[in-house]
Amino acid sequence: MPRAIPLNKGSQWPYIATVRPERLALEVWATGLQAAWLVAESHSVISHRVMGLSGLAPRGKDEVSRMFVEKGTAFSAAAIAGALLALSGRRPDEVWRAMMQPLRYTTGRNLRRLERIRNLHGGQRRAARARLAAGMTRRDSA
Repeated sequence: MPRAIPLNKGSQWPYIATVRPERLALEVWATGLQAAWLVAESHSVISHRVMGLSGLAPRGKDEVSRMFVEKGTAFSAAAIAGALLALSGRRPDEVWRAMMQPLRYTTGRNLRRLERIRNLHGGQRRAARARLAAGMTRRDSA
């Protein structure tokens, strides 16, 4: 059976010719799924931080500086990963997935850390709000 794609045209053509179409469709779909997870985790991290900065939820002392420092490192790692794969002639979905990996790692790590802070201090804040609503002080409840 003759090949539809000539194998001697550019560095990426042999690689694309060896991928079966159904496998390529699944890989593109998996890349879109990773992008959806990135959006969901980013939204959760942003909502945790907005609530922490407004005083509605507990937050770490260095949360504001951490917010700015981690963006630079994550986006530079994503740019380097994407550039290296793009220069090596990989498919666009692979380049996009490689660029999302450092961002997903950072957002996942932040989400777990912020949830841990909230769970650690959330019970104390709920108890304080309940005492305040009941008109009690800490000494009255003991």
